[in-house]
Amino acid sequence: MGMARRKKYGLHEDPNQLILPLFVELDFDEKRQEDVAPSVIEEIRHEQPDYDDWTEEELINLHMHLLEQSLEQGLNPRAGRFARMDVVDWIERRRVPMRKDPAFSFSICCQLAGYDPDELRDTFIEEMKFRGLYPYENQNT
Repeated sequence: MGMARRKKYGLHEDPNQLILPLFVELDFDEKRQEDVAPSVIEEIRHEQPDYDDWTEEELINLHMHLLEQSLEQGLNPRAGRFARMDVVDWIERRRVPMRKDPAFSFSICCQLAGYDPDELRDTFIEEMKFRGLYPYENQNT
């Protein structure tokens, strides 16, 4: 399939930009992405016939965008507590066989993006807590 790797996030020079240092530490696995994509895309098309006309690359990009935007919202100190709760609730849904995941679950988005869902989930939640943004620990956020 040969999907190009998405940009690797690091700390931005501009303090007004959102930062996602998480991906610097995580292992991107293009093979994982290539192995899982065909079966996941087929399942998405089966569950969501509206996506039949989308190419595999377009569906992967859609999932990557959803993942990226959700993580940015979760680490955005300007996002409200309820917005961060939505992100955490989406991320912490753990379903075991992959086929049982809804088409746009965190797990599916991670796999199509080439990341291990458990590793990204743990790293992201740890980062939220470190920044004081985890919405379930401090009800005054």
